[in-house]
Amino acid sequence: MSQSEVKKDQQLEDKEIPTKVTLIEEIRQRMGGGKKTADACIYKVPSKLRKVNEDAYNPRVVSIGPYHQENPDLVDAMKEHKWRYMISFLQQTNIPQESKECLECCVDAIYELCGEARQCYSETIKYNENELAKIMLLDGCFILELFVRCHANAEVNKDGQPDPVRKSAWLITALQHVLGLLENQIPFFILVRLYEIVKPRATKNYSVASLALKFFDPLSRKPRPDEKDQLETDFKHLLDLLHKFYFLTDVSVPSVVLNNITEEQTSSCLSEPDYTSSNKWGFKYCTSELLEAAIEFQIPAWDDNKLSNINFDNGVLSIPQLIITDASSSVLRNLIAFEQYGVSSTNGVSIPSAESHK
Repeated sequence: MSQSEVKKDQQLEDKEIPTKVTLIEEIRQRMGGGKKTADACIYKVPSKLRKVNEDAYNPRVVSIGPYHQENPDLVDAMKEHKWRYMISFLQQTNIPQESKECLECCVDAIYELCGEARQCYSETIKYNENELAKIMLLDGCFILELFVRCHANAEVNKDGQPDPVRKSAWLITALQHVLGLLENQIPFFILVRLYEIVKPRATKNYSVASLALKFFDPLSRKPRPDEKDQLETDFKHLLDLLHKFYFLTDVSVPSVVLNNITEEQTSSCLSEPDYTSSNKWGFKYCTSELLEAAIEFQIPAWDDNKLSNINFDNGVLSIPQLIITDASSSVLRNLIAFEQYGVSSTNGVSIPSAESHK
């Protein structure tokens, strides 16, 4: 064997060694510290749902979180607004030293939470720690500053110039859309931690949840809690907040919303349901068929009701009012996707939404 052939074989052998080591290391990492399914709460929308209405699940105007950072149309369009909002959020005081300390505390907090934040995504996040920290900090501050400005109804910047984001009605509607997308979320604990550090003076008595609910209002006629109430912070993300506030409840399923039940079980639309059956429940009859059966509809008083509190009593079907806009329609579709994909979610949205679309 010539010297050149020996050298070539040695080079091939050298290439094989790191490949084997890399493979073993990758498997070890997955065995020891792989993503736990229960930790993931931010998913990619399944293709079968996306095909129904692409626009309902795809972000427009701005990308939030890591999933759509590769789309230049989303990143470039709002890049300067994001940075401007982040700087404004971090500079709640005119004292330079306090602003510097605030920035350092926020950056430290984000780095501490990066590992936990990464586990919240069902898809593998290819960004390294520094890149992911930048995304979380920039997007988190942008969202919080947006909520603060909307709460204060502020339409000018600190320099007195008009805020192009707040002055644009279509842009606010578009932001309500994108912040309610399942794929466009960051963990709620990121928002809470940043807010706790900064504590904007104009909203220091309000919780992130209260500010968020006001921003998304109106999704329905359901009254929000007092804005000064310190709502719980046990939410996965903004979409989960909307899900729990508007829909999470024990649903009293009326007998007129049967689904997948045999004809013998439902000789009329008022048949009594078989609660022991393993069949799933849902809406079987559309609104026009119920009206033909002399069923009356009414809007109940809210009190503590949820949008999923549908009741049937003495021929009257009581359904909470739901306001359908471009933003709320998209939010509803993403809530359904969240329910269908979530590990421990309910069908609180799927049931009433199925009826409203018939």
